[in-house]
Amino acid sequence: MRTVVKVPEERMAVIMGTRKTTVRHIAKETGTKISKEDNDVVIEGDALDVWNAQHIIKAIGRGFSPHRALALLDHSHTLEIIDLTDYCKDSQIERIKGRVIGMEGKSRKAIEQYTGALISVYGKTISIIGQHIPVSIAKVAIMMLIEGSNHSTVYKLLERERKRRIKDIL
Repeated sequence: MRTVVKVPEERMAVIMGTRKTTVRHIAKETGTKISKEDNDVVIEGDALDVWNAQHIIKAIGRGFSPHRALALLDHSHTLEIIDLTDYCKDSQIERIKGRVIGMEGKSRKAIEQYTGALISVYGKTISIIGQHIPVSIAKVAIMMLIEGSNHSTVYKLLERERKRRIKDIL
């Protein structure tokens, strides 16, 4: 199987890494062959391996460090990408990103701490990496912020969900 992933030009160097160490590591870990064609990344291999490599490449392209993106090698982890253009006008994107990030990154850090998911705000997207349930909780919190909910309301939801998850574990 062969697939092509479009990557922002400024993220290509991160994907390639110094002396192509990052791209070689991803290829080795996923059992794929990865090459660069212009600003596209071409991935070849078995369908599941290509799918895994594709998500790692997309995560790096959406602003995650290679180290964080490699968490997707764990099959219990998933990548969720929220395209802000689906929810607001281009003129509102910077404001919405600011709401999700918060003062000095407080909102983003709170969502990450409460859920254990990793969040990247890059370009016109917000991306989340983590296990399925934490990613879905983080997505709900982010969607609430996009829709204009108060930060305190979102923090209360996150606290309630964390307590519920702890109770379920015990």
